Amino acid sequence: MSHHLAGGLAAIADQGLRCAAPAVWAAAGAIAVFYAFPQAARPALIAAITLGGCGLAFWNLPIAFGGRSESNDRIAGYARASLALSLGLAWGAAALIAESAVAPPPELARSQAVRFEGVVAVDSRRTSTGNTVMTIALDSATLRTSAYSVRLERPRSSPRILLVTDGAGDYPAGLKVTVLSPTAIDAAKALYYASGKNLVPGAYTSPAARLRAAARKSAARSIEAVSGDAFPLAQALLLGIVDELGGEESALFRAAGCAHVLSLSGQHLSILCSLMSLLFAKMLKRADLADLASAAFATAFTWLAGASPALLRSALMAVAGIALKTADRPQRGAAVLAAVFCLALGLAPQDARGLSFTLSYAAMAGLILLSGRWETALWRLPGIAAKALAPSLAALCATAWISLGAFGLFALGGLVAATLSGPIVLVLMWSLLASTALAPLVPFAWGILSRWHELLRSALLAVMRLGALCPSIKADTPLKAALVSSAIAALALIVYAGPYLEYAFDALKAARRESRTTGTP
Repeated sequence: MSHHLAGGLAAIADQGLRCAAPAVWAAAGAIAVFYAFPQAARPALIAAITLGGCGLAFWNLPIAFGGRSESNDRIAGYARASLALSLGLAWGAAALIAESAVAPPPELARSQAVRFEGVVAVDSRRTSTGNTVMTIALDSATLRTSAYSVRLERPRSSPRILLVTDGAGDYPAGLKVTVLSPTAIDAAKALYYASGKNLVPGAYTSPAARLRAAARKSAARSIEAVSGDAFPLAQALLLGIVDELGGEESALFRAAGCAHVLSLSGQHLSILCSLMSLLFAKMLKRADLADLASAAFATAFTWLAGASPALLRSALMAVAGIALKTADRPQRGAAVLAAVFCLALGLAPQDARGLSFTLSYAAMAGLILLSGRWETALWRLPGIAAKALAPSLAALCATAWISLGAFGLFALGGLVAATLSGPIVLVLMWSLLASTALAPLVPFAWGILSRWHELLRSALLAVMRLGALCPSIKADTPLKAALVSSAIAALALIVYAGPYLEYAFDALKAARRESRTTGTP
């Protein structure tokens, strides 16, 4: 009987290898090069050329010898996968080369920095200690050694530094800034400190950057008018600005395993896009424009809030999904995610090693691959409970190993808090968006709206407190982390492969019954 099981598993593997979308193979190749072999850009390009040549040769071989047949189709499927994988290897190598363009200049570690001139690359953020952190893309750097002083300019690249300052001002992306007398915190990692009085803001690099900064300030004022004491949380949910959040409130979200609620991601964008679709399809009776409006809104919102890795991933997937649907070429979620990953890797390779990037893509992969399987596995629960809990379990299985590596623990309370907070966040964001849009027309209702949003904030914090009461799984040693990660991976594999295993065992039982009937061994 074992040969039946082995044959069934081999058929499943063969089907998966040949029928996986080319984008998935390309993403697999890019991931292998970029994350597993970060110093091997040249060998990766050589491997890509070799694999691509073999793929082309075998793709044309069935056509030249024998035409269409089952075996030739199998060879063509393998060749197509090889070509896509070779493209992914080349793409990963190109990302490594592009990443080196924004790497800190090696001269920083050997010299004393006197002056930096550059552009704020990412909106500044305030830390829990009250300092401000910003990423600056350098146009020039003036360095000094014991023997000489030199001014470095790199016209073909924009190396980045991370600057900490005690200034409490807002430094939006696109703002030119001059840093005088910076002090190195860790020059090897391009981490510097400068007093607020030594920061000289300049002009914006473009009218679009100036317009975005003004729009964010205007939106923040409108949100504050209708949110009352809930303003810090409301601003975080709609604009991704967490500067006003108190340390205790932020710590509560982290303790509950729901820090992602405060970082704009696919959850937030899907909530807002669903409101836009509802507005056009149900209220304006223009269902034909609902998808186009959602895509336009996703693009505008990402531009306004800032293209963080998680938000950019969500916006690209939303726009790609709508475009494919409009073109009558719908694709599986895994293929869309893989294509968006490759695009995001090419757009901003310097962000691809960040925790936000890896958590976002891992969580989305878990939702695509495991959410439906978890819902099936939870069939004994009421339908509404299974649908609410399955996404949290799917995301947990895909991201727990990252959380363990980064923090040494993951909070089980995140399952409870994420499941219960979803409807509250949905209502709060819809209400905030509608109230903000109508705020200039109904100033007499600002007080009522503020009380309503404060009530929703209290309900959300109560859910976080409940989640924070749940225990956390700690893995503060490599051995514990490996054991816990292996257990979670095994659980995810069992849940994913459950239907296939059930099918294989049913085939075994059928074969056994047949052998008993016919008397064959």
